[in-house]
Amino acid sequence: MIQIKDLNKENLPFVARCGEPGGYFPFGTKKRREFLEKWLDKGILAKIAFRNDEPMGFIEYSPVEVAPLEIKGKDLMVIHCIDVREEKQRIGSALLKACLEDSRAKGKKGIAVGATVWEHMPGSFFERYGFINVTERGSINIYFKRFVKSEEPRWLKTSYKPLLISGKLVVDIFHNDWCPAEYGRAETVRAIAREFHNKVILKDYDTNTREEIEKFGIANGIYLNGKLYFCGRPPGEDEVRATFKEELKKIHEE
Repeated sequence: MIQIKDLNKENLPFVARCGEPGGYFPFGTKKRREFLEKWLDKGILAKIAFRNDEPMGFIEYSPVEVAPLEIKGKDLMVIHCIDVREEKQRIGSALLKACLEDSRAKGKKGIAVGATVWEHMPGSFFERYGFINVTERGSINIYFKRFVKSEEPRWLKTSYKPLLISGKLVVDIFHNDWCPAEYGRAETVRAIAREFHNKVILKDYDTNTREEIEKFGIANGIYLNGKLYFCGRPPGEDEVRATFKEELKKIHEE
C-alpha cells in the first residue's frame, strides 16, 4: 500500500537524492540538500510516496512567487520535479493527485509545470490529468491546469545581454543548486573552459534566489557568446570540448 507524506526536515534527504548515482551527483546532491534546507521555510513543498516505510518517489512544488524556475504567474502553484524509482505510472499518478489536492486546499487558482518532450516529466503524462500546453516554445513547455478563472502562466522574459569580447568565446553560466543535473552541467563546462585558458572568458551568475532569477529571466542555462547551449541531459566532456573548438573556429573565421 502506498502512503503519501509531506516533506519535512527528517525525510528531506530522500528528496535531495534525485537523479542517477555516481559522477557529479553525490556533490550535486549535497548542494541540493543545502538548497532545500534553506528554501523549506520559503515555501518549497513536496509529497513523498512510501511503500512499507520505504520512500519510492516524490513530487516537489511551490507557490510561483518562490519557485526556483523561470515560470511567472499569480496565485499559482508550480511543480518543480517528479522523481519516482519504480511503478512510475502508478506512483507518479498518486503523487500528482496529492499535489493537486494540496494546491486546491491552499487556495491556488491553478498549477503549472515545465514539461518536456523527453522521458522525464513528459507533457503527455500531465495531459492525462487535464493540463494543457500554454507556451509551445520547443522541447520544454509550460503545461497548466486551471482550478478557477485565472491568467495563464508564462515564461519570465529574458533580460540577459551578453558582453561579447572580440576574438574570445564568452561562456556565461547561470546556475542554482536546486538540481544535481544542472550542477553537473555547469561543472563540466567550467572544467573544459579552463583547458582553453585565455581563449575562453568564463562568467558565473548565481541564481540561488528568486530575485536573481527574475532579474535575468534565467534560472539555469549555459550561453556561448549569447546563444543557449547544452540543453537536456548534461553533456559529456568530449561534447563540450568539441563545441568550444567549433565555436572558436567560427570566431577566427569571421
